[in-house]
Amino acid sequence: MKSDLDKLLKSGRVPERSLGYWEHFPKRVIRHLTATATRDPRHWGAWAMSLAGAGVLAGIFLFLPSRPPAPTPVAYGRLYREITALFPNQVQAIVVDEHGVKLELSETANVPRSQPLLVNACNPAGCRHVITFSGQQVKINGDTWDVLVNGQNEVVVAGRSTDRYQIEARTL
Repeated sequence: MKSDLDKLLKSGRVPERSLGYWEHFPKRVIRHLTATATRDPRHWGAWAMSLAGAGVLAGIFLFLPSRPPAPTPVAYGRLYREITALFPNQVQAIVVDEHGVKLELSETANVPRSQPLLVNACNPAGCRHVITFSGQQVKINGDTWDVLVNGQNEVVVAGRSTDRYQIEARTL
């Protein structure tokens, strides 16, 4: 039965069409579709709804203010481990601010290993987060501060102009 159908299909011929027929075919199809849509009032509502929906979407994308993406929280412990694995005994500080992550490295591997400390310094212009170690100096906006751990394992940040910042410091 399948072979009979195959034979019948193969014996059929494609109707002959003139070259002009194929040139004008797309225009005739479009003319037919638009004529049908404009003759039948039921299609007018569909066209109107489509145009209204397109207008609403355009308004949403063009006129709503775009918001910057919310910053993702930084995993400071993971950041510290990954960077110190790349630069053992060279990391003096890791600075995280609105511009990204910056490293302060020693030229030689002479930074002693100790408990990492996280210093958060904020002012109205923004915040900087610095991962450093006891005995290192932190530079923020031209100010230099000493970061130390006392006998009670408390982090002390000492230096001039610390009163212009809200400073939080802790062990990491």
